[in-house]
Amino acid sequence: MTGLDPAATMRSGQDLRSGQIDVVFTSLPAVAGQIKIGLLQPIAVTSARRSPTFPDVPTVRESRPWDVDVPSWFGLMGPGKMSPEITRQIHGEVAALLRQVKTAERLAAQGAEPHTTGTAEFAALLKDDVEKWDARVRISGARIA
Repeated sequence: MTGLDPAATMRSGQDLRSGQIDVVFTSLPAVAGQIKIGLLQPIAVTSARRSPTFPDVPTVRESRPWDVDVPSWFGLMGPGKMSPEITRQIHGEVAALLRQVKTAERLAAQGAEPHTTGTAEFAALLKDDVEKWDARVRISGARIA
């Protein structure tokens, strides 16, 4: 389960608490509030380093000899034919917002760490993630039912 669909994330937290499912993989911001009030118990984070918001939660790498680094990230996307001028404007405004102390504090409280990239770097991240996860899904034999 991922944090991409807020309704699905909410249901996954409810399903976990009710015993319908035993474990959930999701983004830390999607469940930070539930962790803070004790509704969910984190087991590990999948990033290469511990979360500054939850420093007592180990990484998967610390508890298993697996080379795991699967950080959560969020990005903005627009239509493929969006003009470069509009792309630069939106990027600049979002980057300025993420540099604001209040924004960073609010995101940190949810377990998120603001980080901006350029559009080319973000496109490369997307390409790399698609290739990485495509290969892993093929190896696993997983299929959509």
